[in-house]
Amino acid sequence: PTNHLDLQAIEWLEEYLEESRVLSHVYLPLAVMFSWMLFAITDLSQIVCYLTRLFPFFNEGVLNVADVIRLGRQYGVFVVIGVVVSTVPFMRWWDKIRHTKVGTYILAILFWLSIYHLAAGLNDPFLYFSF
Repeated sequence: PTNHLDLQAIEWLEEYLEESRVLSHVYLPLAVMFSWMLFAITDLSQIVCYLTRLFPFFNEGVLNVADVIRLGRQYGVFVVIGVVVSTVPFMRWWDKIRHTKVGTYILAILFWLSIYHLAAGLNDPFLYFSF
């Protein structure tokens, strides 16, 4: 039997997320980062370290510049690409070409690049293979 109070809380949260433009876009990345801890951190003492790195503006957490530089070099291109393809001008351009041969070629190239990176073992999305 489901608790009626739990259902009310879920319905309230759902309504609030539908109304809030900011929170509805922020909660998922936070949930992903917190759930990632379950797979990535095997030592419970490291959770505090992870959380202070995740939220450096709380407690004694410090923004590690060396990590920012290292990760920026490794993933910076992908962040820039993600920001660019998230803009309205890009979406207008994509809407114009997505049903053309050029759009099909772009999708095919992205697909095969993804397959290549998976086959090469780069950024393996299947975290459970490491257990």
